[in-house]
Amino acid sequence: MKILFTSAGRRSYLMDWFKEALKKENILGEIHAANSTSLVPSFLEADYTVVTPLIYDPDYVPFLLKYCEEHEITAILSLLDADLPVLAKHRKDFTAIGTQLLVANADVVEACNDKFVSYRFLSDNGIKTPKTFLHVEDALAAIKQGTLTYPVIIKPRWGTGSISVQIAVDDEELQMLYRLTKNGQSVHAAVVNNPELFTVSEKTLYRYIDGGLLSTKNGDLPRKCRLKPRKGKGEEHKVDKKCRIGRTWDDYQKFVAENPGLPLTEMDTVEGTKGGKVLLTLMFMPYGFMLAFLLDEKTAANVSAAFSTIRDKLVGKFGKDAGLAMMTELFFIIVTDNGTEFTLPDEIEKDCEDNKVANLFYANPGASYQKPHVERNHEFIRLVLPKGSHYFLPTSFDSLTQDDVDLMMSHINSYVREASGDKPPYDLMTRKFGVEFADLFNVRRIPANDVVLKPSLLGIEQKVRPEIIKATNPKNNTK
Repeated sequence: MKILFTSAGRRSYLMDWFKEALKKENILGEIHAANSTSLVPSFLEADYTVVTPLIYDPDYVPFLLKYCEEHEITAILSLLDADLPVLAKHRKDFTAIGTQLLVANADVVEACNDKFVSYRFLSDNGIKTPKTFLHVEDALAAIKQGTLTYPVIIKPRWGTGSISVQIAVDDEELQMLYRLTKNGQSVHAAVVNNPELFTVSEKTLYRYIDGGLLSTKNGDLPRKCRLKPRKGKGEEHKVDKKCRIGRTWDDYQKFVAENPGLPLTEMDTVEGTKGGKVLLTLMFMPYGFMLAFLLDEKTAANVSAAFSTIRDKLVGKFGKDAGLAMMTELFFIIVTDNGTEFTLPDEIEKDCEDNKVANLFYANPGASYQKPHVERNHEFIRLVLPKGSHYFLPTSFDSLTQDDVDLMMSHINSYVREASGDKPPYDLMTRKFGVEFADLFNVRRIPANDVVLKPSLLGIEQKVRPEIIKATNPKNNTK
């Protein structure tokens, strides 16, 4: 007898139990374990192991059928709920090669996996079961009618292992928190924007989430800011000696000492994939407001062109004198890094008539803390346009349009900041420069509860690295 466990995972004890049972009954047999990664405990106890494609990969079932046929598998048993409906649909295929599929029929699997279908099955067959609703509005109506009372259990329609199960005594409060954080907003933003809905403190809500008492999990929350330890001053190496003359960090400090209290703009770029489109980001302090411009390439010429566009828009909207005056107010002091895309400072600093309207300075190499606000705000961009990781490819900007970028910045600038007295940057910036300024750059105010800081805002799906996909579908099966 040869038994194959799919999605074997960490259940090494089942491998041991089945081997002991076979031995006790004097049955000559083999235990095979299959999983999408080999880094699992069950692979240590099985007689034979195989790494399979992911469950929802089109090659998953064909891979298993081939393996079962080649190894003359007697029976196949899955150890993961998500695996069951996939396998159940192919019962005839496994039977045809002589492998018994120890999985319930597809309709039974659906009834067990879908809690609402389970509820209807039990109700239709006269089996007492708690009232179940798909929509919070229906539950609230039942509470109002007196046919449902608190506490109410809230849980995912599909799910296992008691994940995201909660007991609610105030459904509206918990549903609001759930919706907001699923959109990528923090608990702080939820409390600030909806104080009337929360009867506990922000700190208590975080404790509830840490303790698993709410459907919202820490993984649903935006990454908490982590301050990097400051490095030293950094060694001065000049990208271009001529462009840096009079624009070093020391020059900046002297200029600020002579012109105290002036607003500051920090400038940087954000990359998608290497060699692709990039974002030019401008962070206006003390407002915390950011504009981003999509550039076809990371070049000094494109950065200069972006500043020309800004000048043209301001002059076109407010007139020459008022437009250039606003340009000076916005960019009187600029701090950026030493990237080659910023090596044409004269074209950034001067207007169309060669008048100097800005003063650009370079931070020391390796000293990102000298322009901390723009760096920190990039974290919000990365919530929508994720950076690459060991598992995922970096998000390409090549398919984005400036309208996409403007929509993202509308949401980011509408997100409340604790450091700004729980005001969104949009409100602070428009209070100073007017709504017309924001409209000019296609940035609009998003209602607090509608702010989304996730890839879904732009319909982006992260792509798994090819080498990861390849690793989960090897040609050779090894123990």
